[in-house]
Amino acid sequence: MKREFKVVKAKFLHPSEVLPTREFEPSLSESVRRDGVQYPIIVRPSSTKKGMFEIIDGHLRFGCLDPEEQVVVDIRYDINDEEVFRLSESTFKRKDRNTFERALFYAKWVEIAKSRYGEWGAQSRVAKESGLSEAQISQYLSIHKLFETLSEKGVKQEIFDALKNQSVNKLYELSRITDCSVLLEAADFLASNPNISLEELKQKIERKEQELIDEIAEALEENSSSQEHLSIGELEEVIEKFNSKLDVTVPRLIKLKNLDIAKNSDRIQKLLKIIKRILRAFKDMEKELRGLEA
Repeated sequence: MKREFKVVKAKFLHPSEVLPTREFEPSLSESVRRDGVQYPIIVRPSSTKKGMFEIIDGHLRFGCLDPEEQVVVDIRYDINDEEVFRLSESTFKRKDRNTFERALFYAKWVEIAKSRYGEWGAQSRVAKESGLSEAQISQYLSIHKLFETLSEKGVKQEIFDALKNQSVNKLYELSRITDCSVLLEAADFLASNPNISLEELKQKIERKEQELIDEIAEALEENSSSQEHLSIGELEEVIEKFNSKLDVTVPRLIKLKNLDIAKNSDRIQKLLKIIKRILRAFKDMEKELRGLEA
């Protein structure tokens, strides 16, 4: 790899177009003003802005410079996007990063690697290059998706920020929640109680999911008639009311993941009877609809 050291003005540098941006650190700004930039900023020739350089490592130091201020850069030539992550990662590991930043970094690295190694090959490649296990990379990807979901749901910024510094294990536990209402409540609970143990968080989630199962079971029972089949109107009302919740509840009922079978055998039998009635109703509905089509 060809490289060159050069002195350039800060205005000829621009942030990376592939690496995630970092939050500004006031303490670093004071250090740079006092002592100057102690290490060269690693860059590569910009592919989008002629005569400029794209920063690979040193974004925070760059953010502390005036446009006309001169700085030493370490120019790396003929370096692709994947190699940018590989170079940046060595510095990335030495610095104090919160779980949110790590998840974002590895998610972007995997995304870049997909073009060359495919969906699963990319995770394996990043794991090998970073020295992490594939399971760890998978956890970071799930956590990254968690924060994307929380952002889409409009979670308050103070909750979002509080979760950034939580442990990988706790955030991964949140990422496994598929029901929106349970997720938002659990996220708020963790943000408000940052020092709870992983086991306490799991118990909180399990209680909320059990409440969800109970709620749907009760609604189905309340809306069912004494007839052998549920009416279309009754079934439609329940499904419309709990459409988003049924998606998560049915798989969990099948797996019986959070149910103590010994303690809940009667409840399970009741649910199975209701489910059988629903299936019969769907079969009848299918026959009716097919008859209308014919």
